[in-house]
Amino acid sequence: MAEATFIAAADLHLGRPIASLPEALRTSERSLGPFAALERIVDLAVRERADAVLLAGDLVDDDGAYFEVFSAIQHAVATLDGIPMIAIAGNHDANVLPKLAESIEGLTLLGKGGQWQAHALPTDAGDVEILGWSFPDSHCRRSPFEAPPPPRAGRRIALLHGDLDASNSVYAPFTRADLRHHGADAWLLGHVHVPSFEALTNAQPIGYLGSACGLDPSETGPHGAWVVRCRDEQTTVEHRPIAPTHWARTAIESSAIDLDRLESALHEAANRESLDSGEARAVGVRVVVGGEHERWAELNERIATLDLGGPWTCEGRTVFLDRVVGRSGPSLQLESLAQEPSAAGRIASLILELEAGGADEIVERVAESFADLAGLRHFRIPPIGERAYPTPDARRTLVLEARAVLGELLAQHPRSGS
Repeated sequence: MAEATFIAAADLHLGRPIASLPEALRTSERSLGPFAALERIVDLAVRERADAVLLAGDLVDDDGAYFEVFSAIQHAVATLDGIPMIAIAGNHDANVLPKLAESIEGLTLLGKGGQWQAHALPTDAGDVEILGWSFPDSHCRRSPFEAPPPPRAGRRIALLHGDLDASNSVYAPFTRADLRHHGADAWLLGHVHVPSFEALTNAQPIGYLGSACGLDPSETGPHGAWVVRCRDEQTTVEHRPIAPTHWARTAIESSAIDLDRLESALHEAANRESLDSGEARAVGVRVVVGGEHERWAELNERIATLDLGGPWTCEGRTVFLDRVVGRSGPSLQLESLAQEPSAAGRIASLILELEAGGADEIVERVAESFADLAGLRHFRIPPIGERAYPTPDARRTLVLEARAVLGELLAQHPRSGS
């Protein structure tokens, strides 16, 4: 069956260093960051015999990276050996990417100056039109759809960089209605570094490709590139977790920890997380230790003064602790404490009520506050089906925080609550 195959990625930010790497890995930074991610994207395109590599903006981190990235992109194009590299400019590379495209044969920029542009590619499945729009400058308040794209001539894959459903954004705001109205077989978006796993694997793929490599510990989970296949009337998008560095977070229950084996417990937790890290060479893990422990104060103190040490090897990967957070507390005799006419007693009573499914009014208020926070631009995830960063469960969060507060209160005023 004839098909067209593309490798798509976004937000490589070539020239930006990986944040929070331990000192022992700094000398290997180039092989763990965006430059290595670009090499892996190219290798994937060659293995898949792709018809093109599609890049949805912010290929380069900023104007100052021109000379650093020139040779890397030139080498990538040469390795592709005739496979086209087609890109749009995002807000970070609005000025530098057009200069690179003018100088590097084999790198095609679409939509220069904020104008829609379509480029027809011949494939075994027939011509596929690649549509793109590039940032005219590092900030753009107008929607890319103020001037509509050219009429669709057939099968179309569209690239766009900007803010979905954020009308006041300075980063080329657009809406889901815009994407639906101007139909494409797939809308591949850049700018938000959280991949839209569910939305891109739907029957009509529309979503953010995410950063090709996790650039700091906040960019947890799988990152990499996407294989886009067009056959018959169907377009499918499949994620490939080829990022060279993987960031993860995990939690350990305090009660399971022997203080004499704290470091071993942390390493074991990090090793477990590293097993689900795709093709990463290095895995950084942030661990939260929480719950009840009879020596909780000592446990928290040890964690606060812990030397994280250097990286180690697990299953062929380099693993390291990015950070360890101690949130342990004492064993709480809630029923007994709740009988006390004190602040501790009132908190214990609230915890018991929450755990029993009561205190609905305060739970509703907290849930509303979470919803308001999620609506703020810097905390909002694009509403197109991502599984990452869900709104916290209000009741569970209240119980956890109330237990932490009660533990601290008892540590300061044992049993008195005052």
